[in-house]
Parts: sequence; structure tokens; C-alpha cells
Amino acid sequence: MHADDYDDTQLAVQKDRVYGLLTHPTAPCLPAALAVSEKHDQSGQELISAYNLGLEVETKISEAMSPRHYQHGFHSTATCGVFASTSAVAKLYGLDSDTTTRALAIAGSQAAGLRENFGTMTKPFHAGRAAEAGVIAADLAQAGWTATDKILESPRGFFQAHGGGYELDALHGKLGNPWTFMDPGVSIKPHPSGSLTHPGMTKMLELVLEHDIQPGDVEKVDVGTNHNMPNALIHHRPTDELQANFLHGILHGDIVTGAPRRTARIYR
Repeated sequence: MHADDYDDTQLAVQKDRVYGLLTHPTAPCLPAALAVSEKHDQSGQELISAYNLGLEVETKISEAMSPRHYQHGFHSTATCGVFASTSAVAKLYGLDSDTTTRALAIAGSQAAGLRENFGTMTKPFHAGRAAEAGVIAADLAQAGWTATDKILESPRGFFQAHGGGYELDALHGKLGNPWTFMDPGVSIKPHPSGSLTHPGMTKMLELVLEHDIQPGDVEKVDVGTNHNMPNALIHHRPTDELQANFLHGILHGDIVTGAPRRTARIYR
């Protein structure tokens, strides 16, 4: 899912988030829920309930997280995603609150993923590893594995270690109130590339289709961005397809050279 780059993106409520985006919440949550529900022959209703719960936990944690978490290099889809997969699996297992708390603490010690690996095979590995970590955490907790009961808020816990603090008002009393799926919602990628490339790509696609622009008509393309973009779209001279997914020039070239005439979406 995350490797194909056709996943969802959590929209931020708070205005101080650098890009207005937070995580790709389904990527670490749904695979774990699917695997466990299939193994235990659970119903579709049980699967969807667990998935929604996991996504809600992840998105509320990421909303409460200090923006420094992402700015300092953590990949929030992975680091917050472990809490999504763990919550979903705990729900499917029917764990009680104490066991679920320990499972979340075990997950917190597995929370990892660094943005320096964007544009490599390791980036989607982050999401897969977060899915796996949730299953491991729930299994260990169910087996009696011990862990703290305050992994998020402790001075040595997740929020402090991964960003230097958190905003209690963004988390306390907010689970399901409202559900993130309802407000502010999630966006679905229109193109299989880094989310920050999409506004420019969408506008380029509109221009190509509206004016029937041919490759020979284009001498140069100028794309304006804010100063934060180069910190996320880090591969300015890509050497492979994965790096190219983070470069406006390559992606706009894909559009101009004919992909829109085959489909309304850009396939790699």
C-alpha cells in the first residue's frame, strides 16, 4: 500500500503543522487488522470496527504530537502507526484495558522510522514494520509481557522522547469526538507520489488536458513552492524511481510526455 504510494493522508487540525498533513494512517493499521481478522476468522464488521479504532488512536496521537517530531526527522506514519496497529489488534483480540495499555507501551518502544530514508525502499518498510510491531505488541501483552502504564505522557515516554512534549487538549476527550474520518477527514492521493508534489502535478495535468499540450510545446516548467518543500522533497537529482517520486521535475515531465492521454491518473 505505502510502497505503491496510493494511500490516504491525515489532514491536520492545528495550523502550526508544517505541511498541514500528519500521517498516512491506513498503511500501518489495515494490514495488521486484515492479517489478524483473517487468521481468527472474524467478521467484516469486527475488522472495520478495529480498523476505525486503530486509525482514530493513531491520528489523535499524531495531532497531539509536537511539530518538532516531524521537523527533527521522524517519519510519523511509522512512529505513530505502531499505536494504530496495536489498538486494532487489541480490539480484535478482545484485550482488556490493562492488557491493551501494556500492548501500547510495548508498541511505543518499537516506534521508529526516519525521514532521511524517504525515496528509498526503507520508507515503505517503515509502515510495514509498524504494522508488524502492533501484532507483536498485542501478542506479547496477551502473553503477560510487562510494560509501563504511561508510555505516552511520561517524562521519559513517547511524546517527550519524540518531540519534546505534546498538547493535552488535542488528545484528552477527543477520541471519537469527532472521529478523524469525519473531521478534518483524510485525503486520498490523486497521484502515486509524495503528497507535497500533488498540487503542482494536478495543475499541470489540468493545463495539459485543457490545452492539449504536447511534449514539443514545452521548453521549461517553473514550479513555485514555499521554503519548507526542499526539506521534504529531498532528492533533487534522483537516481531511481523511488527518489523520483519526490521530485517535481520528473513527475511533471511524466505528465507532459503523455500519461494523461492514457489515463486521468499518472502511473509510474
